[in-house]
Amino acid sequence: TLAYLRGDRADEEFKSIDVVAILETIVDDASDRGHAVTLTGADHVSIPGRRLALKRAFGNLIDNALKYGHEARIAVEDQSETVVVSIRDQGPGIAPEDVGRALAPFVRLEPSRNQETGGFGLGLTIAQAIVEGHGGQLTLANHATGGLVVSVSLPKKRIAA
Repeated sequence: TLAYLRGDRADEEFKSIDVVAILETIVDDASDRGHAVTLTGADHVSIPGRRLALKRAFGNLIDNALKYGHEARIAVEDQSETVVVSIRDQGPGIAPEDVGRALAPFVRLEPSRNQETGGFGLGLTIAQAIVEGHGGQLTLANHATGGLVVSVSLPKKRIAA
């Protein structure tokens, strides 16, 4: 189960994928459903990875931004050795003392999150496991003017496990 959550699937090999293409698909789907979502930054960034696993991770993160922050502003920054994807919402953010807990499995921080919002508190955990399984890092931070910023940094070259 843990291997599956990390995206370690035998039926999907690491290969060169375009992170922006994955994000465009998710953004287009969310936009078609009437959500406020934007994508800015690099046009194409190829990295070694598992397409379905990364689509799942970014899908979870963008869905969370839309569900709890009512919009998602996604920015892609192509750096020399990494690609950084930032997803910002307009929600309440996370109390500083809860940032670490937010990535733990089965944790839902906001008590007002009820059956209508759904979920089991696994979205961030799954996303983090997939990102780390690709040699990357996922961080959470409150934006100075409000909302949460989830940053995903992924290496442009495969790092041996």
